[in-house]
Amino acid sequence: MAKILCIIDGMTDSGFFPKNYKNLSQMEFFGWEDTASGRTPETLPCVLHLLGIKKIPYYLRGYLEALGAGIPVEKEDLILRGSRYFLDENHVPSRPCNEEFQMEIEGGRYYPLEGYQSLFVFLKGAPLVEKIQTFGPHEIKGRKVEELQPTGHLLLEKVFQKGMQKDSCILLWGESVATSPPKRYKNWGMVTGKNLLKGMGKWLEMEVASLEGATGDTDTDLEEKGKKALELAERFPFVLLHINGADEASHRRNFKEKEEFLQKIDQQVLKKLLESKHEILVTSDHGTDPKTGEHLGDLQPMYKKRDRP
Repeated sequence: MAKILCIIDGMTDSGFFPKNYKNLSQMEFFGWEDTASGRTPETLPCVLHLLGIKKIPYYLRGYLEALGAGIPVEKEDLILRGSRYFLDENHVPSRPCNEEFQMEIEGGRYYPLEGYQSLFVFLKGAPLVEKIQTFGPHEIKGRKVEELQPTGHLLLEKVFQKGMQKDSCILLWGESVATSPPKRYKNWGMVTGKNLLKGMGKWLEMEVASLEGATGDTDTDLEEKGKKALELAERFPFVLLHINGADEASHRRNFKEKEEFLQKIDQQVLKKLLESKHEILVTSDHGTDPKTGEHLGDLQPMYKKRDRP
């Protein structure tokens, strides 16, 4: 029998009630977890916390995104995450922009990823990592886009300006360099459609399942994810199943989409997990508010499959 930890990214908010979900409500609540632990409530530190890694390398995120997306980087390179946003009438980034976008940058490469996400790799730029200051989506809070321009190096400022369009912008953040893992989990499995988590799994030397129809959004193949988690549970003592779409729906400020997706998870994933012989745990890395689109740093509920009489 294996342990399967199902992390539903951005699951909780002020309108989340377990009783509304047939299968989740059958599980036993057994406590709260401080996943953020005083940090900004982002997926990377919260998931690593749930995996027992408390000391998290600071310049890590972009590197894991690159690993997950199969983007080649060298230890001398600087990697930044890009997030494209629409601008409102006040020139404030308002909501993710999924429109296709291409650009060429001096001294590096631009890689469009899924939806509004992208990566920037600046060749031999690693020495800049401690000299620059960037601003990510969690720091928008009504600020005009001009206030979110990276500082500390002219090249990044030029790239930021090049990404500025009439009604959209690209935020550069999550500055990163190649980093060695503090732990290795060679005997663990992972199921995810999100590049960041794929990279995390590779970084920690977990086996990351190959999936056909899985994405990091609400269009993912939930049944495939659940099936793969159960398959890995036959080979590994621990499996991390990460499902991301509720977080993205919240960023789009779409309460209905989030609720419908959570119901699908409950019916298509949790039902089959609970019918299995394995130990099942369910939680969230952090909450995400569909009213504001922002992450929440509240304590997260932990649920486990009830023991059979």
